[in-house]
Amino acid sequence: AHQELSKLKTDLENMPEMDRTERVEIYHNAGAELLSAGEINKARHEYNKILTIDKSNTQAYLKIGDIHHYLGDYAEAISAYKEVLRLKPEEGEAWMKLIIQYRHLYQNSINKVELYDRVIDKFGSGMIETSESMAFFALGFAQNALHSDDPAQILERLKVAREYLNRSIELNANNAWAYIVLKDVLFKEGMMENKPAGKKIVKVMRDGIKNVPGNFRLHFETGEAHLLSEVFQPQISEKTFEKALKQYDEALKLNPNMSMAYFR
Repeated sequence: AHQELSKLKTDLENMPEMDRTERVEIYHNAGAELLSAGEINKARHEYNKILTIDKSNTQAYLKIGDIHHYLGDYAEAISAYKEVLRLKPEEGEAWMKLIIQYRHLYQNSINKVELYDRVIDKFGSGMIETSESMAFFALGFAQNALHSDDPAQILERLKVAREYLNRSIELNANNAWAYIVLKDVLFKEGMMENKPAGKKIVKVMRDGIKNVPGNFRLHFETGEAHLLSEVFQPQISEKTFEKALKQYDEALKLNPNMSMAYFR
């Protein structure tokens, strides 16, 4: 593998830009196929070849981060996701995946809450430079994901998360990720307080679609919100199913490769 990367570096010296672009596409496709086949290490090698050609390819860093997460190498995954954010600080998916790594990294520590708080403090102090809206989004998601097992503390952090996410949307109504996580926070709050939040989460997602039209992920999450809105009912009504399916169909029109929507 090392020899192949060395040869690739040599070949790049005289490789036209068009050929470089084609190689990146070939390696991306190969990596995806290898991941589907469970060939994790071989897939990682393909993504490393992409980074040999293009050191600013955020999708390759994301995939490498995902591979390290799968292997339980959370520190390495953190490094990969941070690299994504260094190149693309508004990438909400990378923020979420980064924070999840810290949860896994410390979840079995006896002082995990203290460690989680340190992570949140780092985000609050601008560990990664990003917009103010995305900074509030990251803090909101961190409060949502990093907590103890104590229900009272979880509920307290959810309330803080809600405030941060609402602030994120106030600062930038086009921040799609803030709507998505706010939906989850409101739902969890409602479950813990035994106060159904169905109408709230559907409204949040509708606001998201209104402000960020053409976003496939928002349509998918709106479908989820419709189903979750009747979680306290004996069964989900046919009308609600139809509303959810309409949103899943719209998500697939916008992104035919969204496998999650197919499974719904």
